[in-house]
Amino acid sequence: MIPLVLSAIIHWNGLKWLDEYTWWLFIFTFIFQAIKLEDLSPSTEVAICLAWFIGLLSLRMIDCLSPLISAELEIYFWIWIVTTLILMQLGHIVCAKLFRIWQNKHQSAQSHIAIVGTSETAQYLHKIILKNEIEGNFVGFFAETPAQNMPYLSGSLQDLVEKASAGDISDVYITLSLDSNVEIKKLIDQLANSTATVYYVPDLSAFDLLRPNLYCIAGLPIISLYDSPFSSLAPQFLKRVFDLVAGSMILVLISILLVVIGLAIKLNSPGAILFKQRRYGLNGKEVIVWKFRSMTVCEDGENINQATKNDPRVTKLGSFLRRTSLDELPQFINVLQGQMSIVGPRPHAVAHNELYRVQIKDYMLRHKVKPGITGLAQISGYRGETATLDKMEGRVRYDLLYIQNWSLWLDVKILLRTVYKGFISAGAY
Repeated sequence: MIPLVLSAIIHWNGLKWLDEYTWWLFIFTFIFQAIKLEDLSPSTEVAICLAWFIGLLSLRMIDCLSPLISAELEIYFWIWIVTTLILMQLGHIVCAKLFRIWQNKHQSAQSHIAIVGTSETAQYLHKIILKNEIEGNFVGFFAETPAQNMPYLSGSLQDLVEKASAGDISDVYITLSLDSNVEIKKLIDQLANSTATVYYVPDLSAFDLLRPNLYCIAGLPIISLYDSPFSSLAPQFLKRVFDLVAGSMILVLISILLVVIGLAIKLNSPGAILFKQRRYGLNGKEVIVWKFRSMTVCEDGENINQATKNDPRVTKLGSFLRRTSLDELPQFINVLQGQMSIVGPRPHAVAHNELYRVQIKDYMLRHKVKPGITGLAQISGYRGETATLDKMEGRVRYDLLYIQNWSLWLDVKILLRTVYKGFISAGAY
């Protein structure tokens, strides 16, 4: 739809194809490929608008650096933008409607699904089937012995084989644990005597996974257990564009405030205006993070004490800056440098990282993404001092939850909630 509409506009207006048009197509199709709009749910209609808006922002940002939309092309550009968005939405709605009609017509030919096993993975798969995310009629669970929290079964594995051979079951999902290789192989061999389609769903419930993904490389299936949402280039690009656009806008808006705070620090106490500290960034590599100086000391050694209530190291002005998070504003420079993101897990001093990595399970996984100025943990009540281990565990739990569920829309919501809730925290000293 994207190139067809542009080609039609150029043809109808008797225009020649220019290099600028190629750039328009490249940027917008790249954004849509990155977001992967593949399903026919109503939420995709919102995603189309979001992808189109991101493409528009990206093109406008590039246009400021290297002109891609001249005054003569402006009218054709906006005709293309509006027309394509409308046609894409209409096309999605029509396709979804046709699919529903086809689905209802072929409802009687649905698959008959059986699940082998009673683990958490099996029960989660059952919920997916009930939500119609896997089309078919659920027949039941089959295993030799039921789990304690699920005392019912539809039959044994032999019953499953007999039903599949009789044609009563068309799809079999095996969710047995990894230590049941012999049992799995035997069952697969028996099911080969039927026409049932057999799927193997690895039971990974025993592991604490971080955004697991399935890859197929040269025909070899590979499962990543601790993956990053930015393991591919497209999400990296979207995140970076968001940081550059939003970070630049915010820095322009707060530029006068930065100057005022800098002068106030200089007049309030002797010492540097800015304080830099080594912290862990992406993949645990050290980065230098900038802050407004709020203490009479600049600690960056092997042992660093967290600021506490009525801390004598904190200046009077510094106390206000820390309580309102204004001391963090220079980190927008770190964002433009690419060392940090606007949204992500808050970076800790190197000394604190080394302390907590041996005390908190999965602590270092929070470094699978760039650190942020604000994050899911901060808007969820875990900002400021972490005086006890359980508070730091809570912060890490939300950091990992952010990584597991990352999307560009989640970043936008966290940023808006940060602005809405304000920057003041009773626990920030």
